[in-house]
Amino acid sequence: MKRMTKTILAFISLSLLLTLPSWSHGEHEGGVNKALLKKLFPTATSFVTKPLKMEDVTRKAIETELGVKLEGHDLSSPAFVATVKGKSIGVAWATDVHFPKKAADVIVGTDLQGKLVGVVLDHSSISSLSQSSYLKQYQGKTSASKFKVGVDLEASEKHVKPSQDLADAVRRATVVLSRAILKQTK
Repeated sequence: MKRMTKTILAFISLSLLLTLPSWSHGEHEGGVNKALLKKLFPTATSFVTKPLKMEDVTRKAIETELGVKLEGHDLSSPAFVATVKGKSIGVAWATDVHFPKKAADVIVGTDLQGKLVGVVLDHSSISSLSQSSYLKQYQGKTSASKFKVGVDLEASEKHVKPSQDLADAVRRATVVLSRAILKQTK
């Protein structure tokens, strides 16, 4: 009987260990891969996870500015403050973009003044949109930018609608970073 109990406990322990999310092993920060954060802030020595605390009035103002409601995951996604020797150098935040075949993660980083330093697209079914050469066009934009393909952004060849969908997600992230997160970080 003791032997059976030990076997059952060992099986349960192993089952629980195997079901833990991958970020619990240190390679991810709040669901975002640390390597992706390092792409945005290569000089950062650490990333501090900051819960998103958005008051209703701020959320409503952001939704009015964007012309769409924020999704549930947007309201609970944390920010990641990039630091060098304990000093903040920028902030990253992740949202998603709904492409025709499947959604992809969009990780956006800004400096402390709200200027985009980079965009990383993860799990994208459209490889041309994931290329750093394509994503570089977002650098320097702010929440005041238009984020319109054909106006201040180029479309990826053969992917005009997904290009605009990505631009909308980057704009959403930039506005949330500027209006909700950077105000708390300063």
